[in-house]
Amino acid sequence: MNPSLPSILSLAFAFACLIITSPAQSEFKNNSYSYLGLGSETLTYSETDDNFGGQSFESRFTGTNLVQKSGGYTAIGDQYGFFISTSSTLLTNDAKEKWDFEGIGIVQEDHMTLKRTGIDLLGAFHLQNGHFFNAGVHYKSVSFSRFEFSSTAKTEDLNDALFANPAVQTQLQTDLDNRLTEINILRAGSNPTACIRDSSMENACIGTIDTNTNQQVVSLLEYWELRKFKPEETQGVVFEDMTSWSSLIGWGYDSYFVDQSLGMRYKLATRIGASLYENVLNTENNKSLTRNFGGDWDVHLLAGVGYQFQKEIGVVFTLELNGSHRSKLQVGNENTFLPDNTLWALSPQIAGFWSF
Repeated sequence: MNPSLPSILSLAFAFACLIITSPAQSEFKNNSYSYLGLGSETLTYSETDDNFGGQSFESRFTGTNLVQKSGGYTAIGDQYGFFISTSSTLLTNDAKEKWDFEGIGIVQEDHMTLKRTGIDLLGAFHLQNGHFFNAGVHYKSVSFSRFEFSSTAKTEDLNDALFANPAVQTQLQTDLDNRLTEINILRAGSNPTACIRDSSMENACIGTIDTNTNQQVVSLLEYWELRKFKPEETQGVVFEDMTSWSSLIGWGYDSYFVDQSLGMRYKLATRIGASLYENVLNTENNKSLTRNFGGDWDVHLLAGVGYQFQKEIGVVFTLELNGSHRSKLQVGNENTFLPDNTLWALSPQIAGFWSF
């Protein structure tokens, strides 16, 4: 869980206490309004897997972006209405991502940028005292890029641990046997110079060539030296695009609905959601992965305080926390999968509100 979450919950609780103990306000008015906000957003993204060649890892990235949020509320009758809100990244900053393997340490580092876009469409039912319940859908798009991969002093420790795994050796031997079969068929026929080559050694053939049969012979250890984890050599630029739809339910409070006069304005909101649809395209896979009703979750918390200059115009400072979790995404029993990941976004923003 993001370490900022306890502080945001404490702030929300403080606002809730203030609202509950405040004297009664003016009568409820179901007024429409619009807003436009600007702020920063601190993103914490992590991926985890408990069986990477028998090893467990967690990656972690923290970066800060410039974001906007805009939208509005439309009243329907005396007790109903709906909210539409959009948020998007305006400017990204790259930051370092680290890959930590349990019992080994950090084995890889890279630079990463991450941006996200969100749209909420929520119906509202008012209790006519500033409090309301809402339900609806949330659309989210998250994109990231990874680049400038580099190894660390612990990279070879990971390679040693991977090669010591019998399952890794079995898979590696199967792959080597299949490649050698293809290569040696070519060497015996149309392409007598074909071989498994190492691009880091001026594209030279690895292993040995039998002078009597002209067949290539490669040991498992020699093949492992070619295939082992080498971030600088094997990792290029990695892109991922993820889109999802989630259902949401929640509660909110906005003092504007009970007092539009000059003075302070308070806002609180909390929502939880469940995933309906997910689609992910990652350049390390040769296909997009799709899942319906995957059981993943979204959470939203907001606390705000502002000032109403007059009935039609106001400004509000908000502190907003959004979180989401996607479990491992895999199609059937295929080797193609994307690991568990969690994203937290903490965003302080200032927004102008108007109602005409």
